[in-house]
Amino acid sequence: MANPQDVIQMMTEAQLMQAAGNRAGADAQAAAAAQAASQLGNADLHAAVVNHANSWGPTAAPAPSTGGGNPGGGGNPGGGGDTRSAYDAQMDYLRDQETARQNNLISTMRVFMGENGMSSLLDGMTKYVKQGYTGDQLWIMVSNDDAYKAEYNKRFAANEERAKNGLSRLLPATYIELEKGYRSAMMSRGMPEGLFDQNEDFTNLIANDVSVVEVEGRLDTALDYINFEGNSAVKSELREIYGLTDGQMAAYVLDPDRTLDYLERESKSSLRKAAVGGSATNAGTDLSDTLRDEIANMYGGSSWEKTYTDTSSNFTTVAQETPLYNRLALLSDTEASSDDLVKGQFDLAGAAEAKTKKKKLASQERARFGGSSGISKTSLAQKRVR
Repeated sequence: MANPQDVIQMMTEAQLMQAAGNRAGADAQAAAAAQAASQLGNADLHAAVVNHANSWGPTAAPAPSTGGGNPGGGGNPGGGGDTRSAYDAQMDYLRDQETARQNNLISTMRVFMGENGMSSLLDGMTKYVKQGYTGDQLWIMVSNDDAYKAEYNKRFAANEERAKNGLSRLLPATYIELEKGYRSAMMSRGMPEGLFDQNEDFTNLIANDVSVVEVEGRLDTALDYINFEGNSAVKSELREIYGLTDGQMAAYVLDPDRTLDYLERESKSSLRKAAVGGSATNAGTDLSDTLRDEIANMYGGSSWEKTYTDTSSNFTTVAQETPLYNRLALLSDTEASSDDLVKGQFDLAGAAEAKTKKKKLASQERARFGGSSGISKTSLAQKRVR
């Protein structure tokens, strides 16, 4: 199938035929261009092609020869001397429209692909948009391009399994809608975040052509078991002792081994967060939940005991520096908090800026007492001489 740039090229050739006096050839080429624009579903391009072809006017009988010169009495046949400039303006308009369309599509795809784990394919998509491809053609071209095929197949891994199972490959739009449907079904039913809701988790469902409705049914069955068939006393104890939610209990019904691994990881993570928070409290350091969790994640492979021990000295340092830091910030009319010191002490995100602010405040403090009063040993000696 032709693309918009092909249509523009076809009209360029048609205009050259018209200028050379080959009206029949120009009309045939323009008709082909109009048909191609129509097949693309590009109404603006189709209208521009038709309007430009109509500007040539009705087919005229050949003018009698006068013994030389160009047919039509000189100038460009079928439109006089202004025909070429009008054509140039029309072609420039079409190219500008196509460039604007391409840029808008690239901007839209950049957001869409970033949100759906396809950033590695953006260069390939941009390449084919600029070649005039649209819609499903874009994905087909990218998926068959050796430079992007591996990344495409990795992102849409279920398609390989679907092909082996005799099922059709899904285009990205359909594939992603299924992922969103699965994720929405799990979130709305309280499934634990991060357990069954990653794209990799959906590969097997898509490979086996499992619909969103079927996933919803499986989840509802597990929840019904927890709510109506499970031992209510046991359920109450699980909630009271371990803090388990209905969603976590339902997840256990669906996949016991995987859910137990998840709950163990969550338990260890919660203990590390508690260790960091407790360490900060005992040292006398105020700590936001966001920084607490960020620090706890730094100790992902450590026990809560080691996490507590390793963070204690850092929080003690922060606690010791905080009063002076806050005083200097107040004197300099600078917004500051102990979070700045925590970031710098643990090299968290924003540590460089926090350390720079700390040095700047210290420098300003030195400047306040480093000669700005105008009193020195020399000035005092001069006063004594007088």
